[in-house]
Parts: sequence; structure tokens; C-alpha cells
Amino acid sequence: MASPVTSGDARETALLELKKVTKLFGARIAVNAVSLALRPGEVFGLLGPNGAGKTTLLRMALDLLRPDSGQVLLMGQAPRPQVLERVGYLPEERGLPARTRVLTLLTYLGELKGLPRARSQEQARSLLKALDLEVRERAKVGELSKGNQQKVQLAAALMGDPQILLVDEPFSGLDPLNRSLAVELLTQRAAQGKAVLISTHQLQHVEQLCQRLLLLNRGRAVLEGEVDDVRRTYADGSILVSGAGDFASLPGVERSTRQGNGNQSLRLFPRPGVTSEAILRQALEQRLSLVSFSPYKPTLEEIFVRAVEQSSA
Repeated sequence: MASPVTSGDARETALLELKKVTKLFGARIAVNAVSLALRPGEVFGLLGPNGAGKTTLLRMALDLLRPDSGQVLLMGQAPRPQVLERVGYLPEERGLPARTRVLTLLTYLGELKGLPRARSQEQARSLLKALDLEVRERAKVGELSKGNQQKVQLAAALMGDPQILLVDEPFSGLDPLNRSLAVELLTQRAAQGKAVLISTHQLQHVEQLCQRLLLLNRGRAVLEGEVDDVRRTYADGSILVSGAGDFASLPGVERSTRQGNGNQSLRLFPRPGVTSEAILRQALEQRLSLVSFSPYKPTLEEIFVRAVEQSSA
């Protein structure tokens, strides 16, 4: 198994901290001694295959489940109602009452978070406008499409302006335009100093949004750290080039593969002991036309597959 990548201790400023939390369901260990620190102003990616323990971890953070061992701290305190009011949660399963009108529901949820009715209604309308749903404020939740129901769920999680936002598969059912609206709302909250944790299988959004990640498999943390550091750690020394000429036949190249949409780039794998600088020098000596030349960074999807396979072996 690859050694976890770590990125320094941020526990002094953590808004959410899980300290070696473990949860058992009978004889099955759902989460095994997992630690996590969520900082203000960051978007954090929680990854893992189905059954890895992600949802259980989120439920412990929300005090919906109690860990069998370990500790949960929200803003430096044990979970309690006054602190939990400052946490927003979007579950993976849709659970909003189908017969309730959208604006009525969001206003009520804001009041539960302590907002006066007028302020809650104002905030609800602001979120509906940001999500392009203002014309549906009088609609019943059950009358909406699945995508619009997902947007209402996101608005519900954002009511009360929480300091910590935990979202489980927030882009599920959203088309590209609505995903963009959701991404904008989440990045805005992080820019305001809120802490956002995204649990998702859509790894392209983790690459786009998240500064750090934690990968779970079978209840254990198998990979964690800054996204860029993780990608560098899993780099294999190959090179991504584009241009005109026979790069695959350079003396220092062992093999090559086409890369990218339309195969417009070539990924070169150097022979043992050959550096990328040597490959570049050979290309220049042979007067090949270079458009780009850079170390290949694996995608999070590639890393996800490798790390899960290694930890399951």
C-alpha cells in the first residue's frame, strides 16, 4: 500500500476535527481509527468506493451516530445542539417533504437554525435565485424534477449560513449548467471562511474544487493530503508532449501511449535511468516541433483506482 501523503498539522484552526474515530456495527468495522481536520476557508474531498465508510464518518461528525472510540470536535467543542446549528448537511438520499412548498420549507429550516422569519425568508429567496429556482418558490417539492430537488436540498443545507458544510454527492442529478451553479455556491462559502467537505464519486470536481482529500477503503484512511502533493507522489516519471514528429522513436523512450480527448497528446515513458531533460534534449537535437512538454500528473481517478487496489491486496 502506498504511504499516505500528509500535509502538516492544522488542528489548531480546525472547524471540524475527528480524532481516531471508530464505529462498529456488530462485528463489522465501518470506520477504523480515522482522523480528519477540516480548516476554515477550504474545500475538502472525502473519497472512497461504496461501503468505504464515508457516510458513517459524516453521520458521526453530525452526532447522528456516536463513535465507539475516538473523539469528534466541532469548532473545538463536543457536538451539542447549539454547535450543530452552525453545521449544514446535504445527505446523499433526498428526504425533503414532497407536499411542502419550496419557500415555506426553506423558511422553516432557517427558523430552526435561529433566524427570524423575515430574515429566513429573505435568505431562502436569495439562495433560490442563486440556484435559478426563484420561479419555483411556490411549487411543491414533489412537483420538481430530480435535479431541481437536489438544488433545493443544497439550499436547505445552506440555510442559516453554516460555518461547516458537509455535502454528500452534491452534484448528483445535476446537468452541467446546474453543477456550475452548485460549484459556485460552494466555492463562495469557502472564500467566506467557511469549511466545506464534499463526499463524492465525481472525482473531476475534487480536482477542480478541493485543496485536500482523504481516501477511505474498508473503513481505513489509505491516502490523504494536499491534492497537488498526492498527484505528484503518484507520478511515474512519464512525460506528456504535443507537437509534430516521431517522439515515440526517440532513443530514450521505452514506450508511448496516446492521451487526452482526440489523442492529441503523446505520453512518453522513458527508459530506466533516462531523465525528462534527456528526452527533451533528444527531441531538440532531432528538431522535432514541440508545442508542449511537461511531466505527466495522474488524474485522481487513476490514483483512486491504484490506491484502492493496493489497499485491498
